[in-house]
Amino acid sequence: MLIVPQDMNRNAKSVQDMGDPADIGAMLISYMCERIGIDDLDGLDILDLGCGTRFSEAILNRDLPVGSYTGIEVKQNIVDFLHDNVDDSRFAYFQFDIKNLCYNPKGIALSEGLGDEISAALDHKRFDIACMFSVITHQQPDEAHAIFRLLARHIRPGGHLFFSAFIHEGEPDHKELKPQRPGMQSSFSAVHMAQMLADTGWSVVSRADPAPEGLPIMWSYLCAPV
Repeated sequence: MLIVPQDMNRNAKSVQDMGDPADIGAMLISYMCERIGIDDLDGLDILDLGCGTRFSEAILNRDLPVGSYTGIEVKQNIVDFLHDNVDDSRFAYFQFDIKNLCYNPKGIALSEGLGDEISAALDHKRFDIACMFSVITHQQPDEAHAIFRLLARHIRPGGHLFFSAFIHEGEPDHKELKPQRPGMQSSFSAVHMAQMLADTGWSVVSRADPAPEGLPIMWSYLCAPV
């Protein structure tokens, strides 16, 4: 069992109140698989950007099948904890000081060479699925664009990208839902999101509205590499 300290649970209180993080993580993984059209992650290589601890808890504590799981995380203490407590060769974790206007303003922008550093650390490996939960919800347009382009390098033909985002209709292309804290809730127009994905090598397979089946997820996209 992977027992995660409460102070590493970064989910909103409303999500924490829904139940054990492992159970919530297992439901989100199941929903992602449903959208892709697969039963589970058996034999598949997964790249999780902004991984936190929830999916590691779900896979390990609920005995979910997976080929391999690679997590990328900004917080060094989370990566240190996972390195020290996950003794399973299927799992790998990397810490990178990725810049974010709200949560990590002193970090390094992907466009400043960090993307190449991440690719090198991953040994330029390609994955079957890349996923991001509550990551694009905090990005500025240039940051989101760089993330999508980075992940496109690391998806196999026939693979998928699954992520959540705040989406609005009409103009502007990007707006802050909480202007007093830019990057806390960043929303993109549906048209701009589709264009940004196309520009970075992705085609949209499907888009779903928030809270499908009562799950704690915003608008969600399933994409395939062009």
